[in-house]
Amino acid sequence: LVTNIKIAGDPLILHWGIKVGRKGSWAEPPKECWPPQTTPKGDKRAVQTEFSDATDYVRALKLENLPNDCNGLMFVLYMPVDSKWLNRPGGGDMFISLKQTAALPGLDRQLSETAKRLAEDIVEKEMEYGSWTLMHRYNTGSYFAREVIGADEAA
Repeated sequence: LVTNIKIAGDPLILHWGIKVGRKGSWAEPPKECWPPQTTPKGDKRAVQTEFSDATDYVRALKLENLPNDCNGLMFVLYMPVDSKWLNRPGGGDMFISLKQTAALPGLDRQLSETAKRLAEDIVEKEMEYGSWTLMHRYNTGSYFAREVIGADEAA
């Protein structure tokens, strides 16, 4: 994982767990996949790992040996100096999917991954933002179209 969040050299902590199963919530990852500078949270649901400086402007940490049944990472970021939690806009946990998606019928894998991601993003926005206007939907559609066309032109 890499971030450019670097405020006055203060520490940045990844508060994370793994998701196992479709409806599973946070689960503490096995110790063999903990990077250096990882400590258990004590609740059997999460651990905390401090990012290391990779360059003057980038911090990073490497997660390895995650279990095969791990669907993804559940996480938030913590800035201990300010006692500030950084999470998803509107609140809530962030999630990184680690599973490959089977290709949708009639689509190749790369296009299928893009279609899945776009559909998930649309559903998330429709579910979380109760006052979405037609203009919000248009702007999101326009952004998705540019993203897909850009990905197609780059290929």
